[in-house]
Amino acid sequence: LSINSLIELSRGYFSPATIVAQEASLLEALDWYISPPTAFCIGRHFLHMIPVSSEFPLTVRHDVLEHTRFLCELSVIDYFFVTKRASSVGLAALLNAIDCNRNFPSDHRVEFLKQLEGLDDFDPNDAEIGECRDRLRELYIQGGYGPPSTVDYTEMAQRQEAVSPVSVANAFNAQGQVQGAAIAPNGTSKR
Repeated sequence: LSINSLIELSRGYFSPATIVAQEASLLEALDWYISPPTAFCIGRHFLHMIPVSSEFPLTVRHDVLEHTRFLCELSVIDYFFVTKRASSVGLAALLNAIDCNRNFPSDHRVEFLKQLEGLDDFDPNDAEIGECRDRLRELYIQGGYGPPSTVDYTEMAQRQEAVSPVSVANAFNAQGQVQGAAIAPNGTSKR
């Protein structure tokens, strides 16, 4: 909303100076943490560090980017990621997507990791990134999306419990019933 709209909505009760002062106060209280970059946004920026070439065509880049997007969206359903930095989740999703793509050239992966290690104040081998990678793999397998043959996820696939303590998967039983409610073929619940 514009300042003029806010003045109209307040029926002239607030002046432009009052509104600007209040906005400044809110921004300062939030330490300017508004609209931070998302994990996917960060993953996409990291992917752009790898130049397009004949060995790494746009189609492979697109596939890796879409898989990164999916993994970032998957991270939203698990409370585990709430306390993690968006950069850790984004890079973990990208690295897992790269590992899942058989057409991604291995020499590009090695070069990409060298570029990451060359960044100031950034450690691609950080424990948090590793934890995020492991958790994303678990979510991917638990969701039934299947482990890619290029990565060995056998140990994680054998886990029986839900990854997240707050998981929608826990609400359903084998018959598609939700806490005593049956799911009708049209997707509605019958109580």
